[in-house]
Amino acid sequence: MKRLTACLTLRLLPGIGPITAQKLVAAYGSPEAIFDSKAKPKERPTERLLILLGQASSFKGEVQSLKQWIQKEKLKPLLWGTEDYPVALSRCPDAPLVLFCRGNLSWESRRWVAEVGTRRPTPYGVESCRALLKELAPFHPVIVSGLAYGIDAVAHKAALREGLDTVACLPQALGLPIYPTSHQGLAEQISQQGALVSDFIPQQCFERGHFVQRNRLIAGLCQATLVME
Repeated sequence: MKRLTACLTLRLLPGIGPITAQKLVAAYGSPEAIFDSKAKPKERPTERLLILLGQASSFKGEVQSLKQWIQKEKLKPLLWGTEDYPVALSRCPDAPLVLFCRGNLSWESRRWVAEVGTRRPTPYGVESCRALLKELAPFHPVIVSGLAYGIDAVAHKAALREGLDTVACLPQALGLPIYPTSHQGLAEQISQQGALVSDFIPQQCFERGHFVQRNRLIAGLCQATLVME
């Protein structure tokens, strides 16, 4: 089994979240080894997990559908354990095994800074956000935020204006309507001067409960986080 297939299978198996998936990878050595009948894990999974893993073959059709979605949406899957995968995120215990990406961005050897904050900033907060990014611009960081109202949008726009790459982490699958809808045009700009990323799959539309899952990507990608107001 190839790595993409293994990562997508683990993503689809019910009862296996990112933390459990990472523990399985640590035990087996790689995502694909988990499905190798000859593999000898450092620690044998529980009977419950072995039963779940035994259901992998029944998800072949759904895995193929995900591959077709990746191709249709012109996404780049960033796979854990490969050179393309963001280094800082790979160290997180709940790092997704596959991160879906739209855009043209080099993910290696970069400085990553998140800028987040209130959805209703004061004029002072807006100017402070812009001023900080202007001071950071000579160091060419990648600016990461969540494409939300307020400071998120200010940070993305300021990064674009300063000629910096910027990454928007989304609370829904790529290819679905952007939340908030008024930021659709901004999202398209970001995909041209950075990237849109998500670890959600097509069935997962925007829900407020997705913010925590989205926020762990913002924090996990970065070496520093600036919180405005």
